[in-house]
Amino acid sequence: NEPDYRDNAAIAPKCVVVVDHYDWEDDAPPRTPWGSTIIYEAHVKGLTYLHPEIPVEIRGTYKALGHPVMINYLKQLGITALELLPVAQFASEPRLQRMGLSNYWGYNPVAMFA
Repeated sequence: NEPDYRDNAAIAPKCVVVVDHYDWEDDAPPRTPWGSTIIYEAHVKGLTYLHPEIPVEIRGTYKALGHPVMINYLKQLGITALELLPVAQFASEPRLQRMGLSNYWGYNPVAMFA
C-alpha cells in the first residue's frame, strides 16, 4: 500500500470561515434528516430560462431562481436541498470546444471558490 504521491490532503491548507457577528434573526438550519433529504441538482439558466411564468428579462439568472413562481415549483417537488451547477469558474473539455460547445454543467471546476 504505497501512498499516492499526488495526494496533498495531509499538507493542503484547510480553514473554516466564521462570522459570529451576523444577525440570523429567526433563521435556522432546517436539520433535515439524511433519510428524508431530497437533493435537486440544477443549472440556474437551464432551470429558469424557458419557464413561461418567469419574466423574460430575468430568465436564466439567480433573480429568476428566487422568483416566487420558481420557489413554489421547487417546494411542490418536495425537495429539501438545491445543488446549483456551476457556481464557480470551470474548464470546458477541448473536444467540446472544437465542436463549438461548452461544458454547460461545469463538472470540471478550476480553483473552486478561489
